[in-house]
Amino acid sequence: MDETIFGLTDTGRERANNEDAFVIRHGRWPLAAVIDGVGGYEGGEVAAALAGQVLERLPDRVPEADALRRAFLEAHRAIVSAKRERPQLASMACVLTCVWLDEDAGRLTYAHVGDTRLYLYRDGTLVKLSHDHSFVGLLEDSGRISEMEAMQHLKRNEVDRALGFADPLPDPEQYIETGNSPFLPGDQLLLCSDGLTDLVDAATITGILRNANAQQQAAEALVDAANHQGGRDNITVVLVQHSRRRPVLRAPAERRMLPASQPVPPARPRKAVTSAPAPARSRIGLLGPGLALLLLLLLFYRIRRQDNAIPDEPTLPAGAMNLQDTIDHGPPLLRLLPPAFGDPLELRDTLRIEQDSLILQGAGRTVLRPAGAYAVLRVAPTVRHLLLTDLELRDVEIRIGSGNIDALQFHQAQLRNIRIGVGKTVQLADTLFTGAARTLVHPQTHRHAQR
Repeated sequence: MDETIFGLTDTGRERANNEDAFVIRHGRWPLAAVIDGVGGYEGGEVAAALAGQVLERLPDRVPEADALRRAFLEAHRAIVSAKRERPQLASMACVLTCVWLDEDAGRLTYAHVGDTRLYLYRDGTLVKLSHDHSFVGLLEDSGRISEMEAMQHLKRNEVDRALGFADPLPDPEQYIETGNSPFLPGDQLLLCSDGLTDLVDAATITGILRNANAQQQAAEALVDAANHQGGRDNITVVLVQHSRRRPVLRAPAERRMLPASQPVPPARPRKAVTSAPAPARSRIGLLGPGLALLLLLLLFYRIRRQDNAIPDEPTLPAGAMNLQDTIDHGPPLLRLLPPAFGDPLELRDTLRIEQDSLILQGAGRTVLRPAGAYAVLRVAPTVRHLLLTDLELRDVEIRIGSGNIDALQFHQAQLRNIRIGVGKTVQLADTLFTGAARTLVHPQTHRHAQR
């Protein structure tokens, strides 16, 4: 997997020094991290270096969230200790994101504090796995401001959490964000500092990742894009590509949600190839037009019978009949196609999500709504990653446990009359939301620090 990890850091166009750093470790369980120092000249560099040294000492073994959390706590204590010994560095701290990979198990484990970021790029879609621990990040993740508004916000450089803040850390299990996500063949990860994401939007990042032919080319293009927009801060990116490519599926094998009322088009008959002698070809030529016409008439009659047939029992609304079955037996990425342009895709009263990972991706603005008065979406405790992207969800109650609330994520999802029940139920009247459900259900605030 050595060829598939690449890191690059750049001072930018306005800073005299680079307070960013990154860590890359190859091996059976690769590890990568991006660190952004806080505290001005020298201080930020020292904090970033101390955190990097701790991460480099992590044992080469099966990834564990607890081990990452302990490493973050060790880095925090190292920074606090250095501040006591060197009063001139009293304001230093750092924000960081670290990911630890287990390809054999098909999983990644990460830990995160601050506003560095971890993205997953899969099948042309960029998903932010980490959450910005900042006031502006909370506004953006909750859908109150747009990505562009967040990038231009006056408080975009204020963070709520960093290693090196007040000692001891308040509730380390909450302060240090940890999580797991599937890491599958074909997946690509991007770790970056805010020097990139403050200047380059998600659409541009997605386009660069889609068009690059190699990790180094993509990293250089991302840094160039940030510098082209002004390069106000240090810029650091680390790209991790799964060592195996995703199998290319033939078109008939692609599992896409088709409306129940839409007939499956008949397969086009293959043209016969014959090597018969000339006399036989002439006789077939005489019969060919009549036979072809007969076949067309039979096909037309069959289609008309299907269209006009009266079913033995009432037909469920379009999409309601096969959505559960398709989710249960389909691929991790499921594209939802509405029956016709502008028509909603209707749900039965209960929809169960029980697999480890699932992405429900709409086509444009696919509308999911109940066939009746309401619908319940039950998310099993075994679900570790459920993403609803590019769709509109109406009149649905989402039931998910507190143990896997982080599994439920949204990207450009319009939520209309939605209830999310974890402890205190949250009611959403009309919200365009990108982020994790935890941001909606358990919003937290911490003291701010100017970076």
